[in-house]
Amino acid sequence: MPASPPSAISMMRPAGFDSLLVAFRGTVIAAGVLLTFCNDSMQLHLAATHENRLQDAPLKLLLLKPLYLENH
Repeated sequence: MPASPPSAISMMRPAGFDSLLVAFRGTVIAAGVLLTFCNDSMQLHLAATHENRLQDAPLKLLLLKPLYLENH
């Protein structure tokens, strides 16, 4: 049976790194992505997911979050 997704993946946007997004499951970093934004465009530079969290798809959440924030 596949592992259940995290009940809540928290988002963190550290001060000083406007384009670094990190997803946590509890106190463990599940994924991170480095983005740049220019003229209403988002460019992905580097992304990683912890191998034990691949089934939770935290990177998908991180990539959708900026798009959601831009449209709301």
